[in-house]
Amino acid sequence: VLGRSRSGIAFSIRTGNDQTVDSFVPYRQLVRSLRGQTDADGTFTDWTFDEETHAAGIRENPTATLCFHIMRGLVAYLFNRTGDLLRHTDAAMPLLPHIGSTPLTALAHLLRAVAVARRVSVAGPAERPSFLAELDVSLDWVRARAATAPKNFLHMVRLIEAERAWALADFSQASAAFEAALRDVEPCKSPRHQALIAERAALCHLEHGLERYGRLLLTDAHRLYDAWGADAKVHRLEADYPFLLDAGPTAG
Repeated sequence: VLGRSRSGIAFSIRTGNDQTVDSFVPYRQLVRSLRGQTDADGTFTDWTFDEETHAAGIRENPTATLCFHIMRGLVAYLFNRTGDLLRHTDAAMPLLPHIGSTPLTALAHLLRAVAVARRVSVAGPAERPSFLAELDVSLDWVRARAATAPKNFLHMVRLIEAERAWALADFSQASAAFEAALRDVEPCKSPRHQALIAERAALCHLEHGLERYGRLLLTDAHRLYDAWGADAKVHRLEADYPFLLDAGPTAG
């Protein structure tokens, strides 16, 4: 992925396509963040790139700005940085009309639903209905795509349903939805999707005292992140859950 983003950026520079350059850069920085090549997880800054300067430079380019916020939101979700996830999806959603219906749109709705679920989990009774209504707008958008392309979208529906139920403290429903997400993501053959769902399911089960199953799921997530090449995420999991060091990144 990093090689493809570099090639795309180099070609766009040669052809003078500044719009595409600005849109590709966040993908490159996403990969660098996952590899541990930036200053810290959740930020894109490294010795060749300054995040704040880039964001300021693309302010008049809504497509590039959307790409920036979605890639930053994905890193925030992967590294469990709720504040950043909320901030970047707040900024991204008003920009969606600039790109129509694309794979990036689906990712935006997934991240937004998860972000709003975090708000639901801490909201009082008066605020919760409005947050749930906002969450369900994104959930319904993904459901509509899953109706015609289940292999591409059904696991995303199940993940959002799981995060929604978890936010509402409905462990029975959350557990069932995570189990469905783990099943429905298998046809994708994507370590990225599989790893994220396994990790989120693991954290939910650990939070509710199901330590044995939670550890098994975390071991799966650890292996899958390693297969994806997300070294920084692998190391973070090992730091947070030292038992993973004994299992090793290739444990099944």
